[in-house]
Amino acid sequence: MQTSVKVCESPVRHWQRPNAACILILCVTGHFIGSPPPSMQIAEAYQPFVFGHIRFAHFAAAQMLAIAFVGRIRWPLFGNHHARQLLHFPFWHGAYWKGVLFEIRRYLFPTGEPKKYVGHHPLAQLAMFFVITLGVAWMIVTGFAHSSEGAQDGSLIDRLFVWLHGLIWNCQNVHRLHHPGMWRIAIFTIIHSYVPMREDSMSRQSNLSTMISGHGTLKDDRAGRSGPVRFMAVPVLRRRDSPVLDKEQGRHGANHHRLGRRDRCGLCHHGAGRTFPRRSRHA
Repeated sequence: MQTSVKVCESPVRHWQRPNAACILILCVTGHFIGSPPPSMQIAEAYQPFVFGHIRFAHFAAAQMLAIAFVGRIRWPLFGNHHARQLLHFPFWHGAYWKGVLFEIRRYLFPTGEPKKYVGHHPLAQLAMFFVITLGVAWMIVTGFAHSSEGAQDGSLIDRLFVWLHGLIWNCQNVHRLHHPGMWRIAIFTIIHSYVPMREDSMSRQSNLSTMISGHGTLKDDRAGRSGPVRFMAVPVLRRRDSPVLDKEQGRHGANHHRLGRRDRCGLCHHGAGRTFPRRSRHA
């Protein structure tokens, strides 16, 4: 039996599409800015204005990316607990790192039965935090620091970002740190496009459809040989951890406590008197 759980809320889904478009435009135009195309001899440079259009597209996409990024890191204050997976990872839990190692082994040497997760699994959460959260934030800061060189003295961009040139000595070092970030995000985008398709066929939950509809589907209700997954495996959190709880969480908690002494929950496979995530209670 398949179980559907609300994962991605509407603002998170709507953020993904413009974010992907901005990253694509920034990677293409940024490559040409770092490695300019040959000059065109068909007319004077100001007439085709090719490089000017490339720079305009790059700066416009960068500003849209920055606005969308600020909105995305603000949304976890109002959204569900899945919206916060982009902003942190539980590095203080040893079980989390065991989950990361398990997913690495499963990608390199497919072995054992996949575990069930609602939202990102531990390895995906780790990659998203370092590449998207920290990586995009770094690209925004260094990119606007580049832009501050041509801005007027005393302008808003100049006051906010010119300090970075003095921090890392000069603008060339800013460029050297900004340019590799593009390749890092480009490589991650390719991997991020392939992995959901792989997971749809080899994991025990949906991925691509979750990004579109917002609902994650668990393909079965059986427990794996390795046992239940403790992190993000079922949508159950403490109220102090999530100000906005999904309806699915409330229904799951209510049904769980109505089970008989020997009955087992169809989602978390535990009995009536036992909670599933470590140190947490049902909503």
